[in-house]
Amino acid sequence: MNAFNWRHRIVLIVSLLAVPLLTGAEANGCGGDSVGGGSDDCVTSGCSGTFCVEPGNEVITTCEWREEYACFKQHGTCERDANNQCGWRPSQALEDCIAAAQNAASNRTPVSGQCIRNSNDACSTDADCKAGGCGGELCHGVMNDGISTCDCTAPQGVSCGCVNGSCSWWQ
Repeated sequence: MNAFNWRHRIVLIVSLLAVPLLTGAEANGCGGDSVGGGSDDCVTSGCSGTFCVEPGNEVITTCEWREEYACFKQHGTCERDANNQCGWRPSQALEDCIAAAQNAASNRTPVSGQCIRNSNDACSTDADCKAGGCGGELCHGVMNDGISTCDCTAPQGVSCGCVNGSCSWWQ
């Protein structure tokens, strides 16, 4: 007798059809947000939701965070243009938000002092840096162990982040 009979096949098919329901997946794939009302609507894609693409053309990106990425969710509209291509609708609010987020990061002033230690590990976003060290005084890259001497405590009134491509304390 065939070990994989018709009852097993039915159970397998029903189980496979139930996977999207059990995992909370949506019909638009990868958790992207569909925009509009029909099945041909554009969807946001990428880990940070900064791509506006055709359904079925979702992209996989690295999961880093930049402050300007929040602007797409706050002010962006993912839709089809006059040429029927998916993309972000140009708007002054979106452009202003992105410019302000990028300007805020470029206006940072690195700080130093007796108990402020900067590793100067390479970074591209604040998410690449973290405070650490024995006393919390070292601003270092997330891939670095952050080992330091135990003669200082965490600095007050400053932030650890990416300043000009290096992990540093800034104000």
